Amino acid sequence: MEKLVIALVMACTAPIPDVLGGGAERLVTMLIDQNEIEQKVQFVVFSKRNMKAKKISKKYKHSKFIYLCPFSILDKVINVCGKKRQKYTGRVTPKRGYYYKIANRLERNHVDFIVDENGYVPDVQYLTNRVGKEKVSAHIHWMVKPKERNIEHIYGSAIGVSKFITNIWGNYITDNTILKTVYSAVDEKRFTRRITSEKRDILRQELGFKKNDCIFVYCGRMEASKGPAELLNAFMELQISNIGLLFVGGSDKKKTKNSEYYQKMIEQAKNDTRIKFTGYIDNDEIYKYYQLADVQVIPTITEEAAGLVAIEGMLSALPIIATNSGGMPEYLNKECAIIVGKGDKLKADLINSMSTLAMNREIRKKMSIESSKSARQYTQSKYYSNFIDAINEILREYTEKGKFKNYDRKKTIDN
Repeated sequence: MEKLVIALVMACTAPIPDVLGGGAERLVTMLIDQNEIEQKVQFVVFSKRNMKAKKISKKYKHSKFIYLCPFSILDKVINVCGKKRQKYTGRVTPKRGYYYKIANRLERNHVDFIVDENGYVPDVQYLTNRVGKEKVSAHIHWMVKPKERNIEHIYGSAIGVSKFITNIWGNYITDNTILKTVYSAVDEKRFTRRITSEKRDILRQELGFKKNDCIFVYCGRMEASKGPAELLNAFMELQISNIGLLFVGGSDKKKTKNSEYYQKMIEQAKNDTRIKFTGYIDNDEIYKYYQLADVQVIPTITEEAAGLVAIEGMLSALPIIATNSGGMPEYLNKECAIIVGKGDKLKADLINSMSTLAMNREIRKKMSIESSKSARQYTQSKYYSNFIDAINEILREYTEKGKFKNYDRKKTIDN
């Protein structure tokens, strides 16, 4: 049976495979990795050009990679003229460049379906014009409201990483757009690795923690929307012995210069020896810092589509304290996590939750066991299967509606 050909279109910010990191880039890399094992479809990956990624891409047998430079000099000139025209007419026109080039490449590369990964810009109109919007889907990884970005008419379907974000799109789109939800995953092999108790003690000592301290860990970018300052303020009011707080992450990816926000936190905590900052840590090393901790805290203060760090924490068998942020509660349950609000009571709720877990080893132990169980829902293999199933369902629904008159239903995957 002929395989379905699915185009995965990345934003022109980071390449595939994910040599420069990125949440959406990691999810896509997991898809193409799993497809090498299960071989259900053929992927065509459109990505920003990167020599390291291009070299690695040669190992894939069931994915084709097309690397592009975002904008040429001619594109920039045309876009400047378009911007001036928009100023007088008020009409928003797609920028010529990355998506324009992808649309042209579709003439030479047959695809059955296109998934826009983390783009959500009017420029995707080039793809819609080429193949019809029924064959273009948005994979929604982050908080975005279609009408605010002038993209509500571009996609025939959308695949959200939580029911929360899928429903938001449903509220903003009034036509026959098909909506699906596929929960995200992380590469479980990275976070199910365990370190020995001896190594754990050494790492704690190197960071300035004691062997029997109850360590709370925050893992992620040090930016205001993620709530690390709120966590810091709450922790500094805890009058409990033998506890520690570890912040893992930098201002942004591999940048070495701390942001003003991050530097202010470091300054605030400089006299509290219980608090430590690691700065940027490479993805392959993060699991060690989860392993030396006792509890993960996710204090996000804005709405998020979902949080991959929660899955990382569950795979690391950590009890979790998390805010009621967007799609986060859909990934967690009361057996493995304490969910707190984001409002005025956030500080008090964080203090109470941390106090409870710091002083009760048995509760932590039970929650740890439940975290490991819950994590089994978010494996790379399940994510891949659910993602392919969602695309097949979209194609079948449009076929039944008569939208794909020339579409060969035999190409869908026989599950």
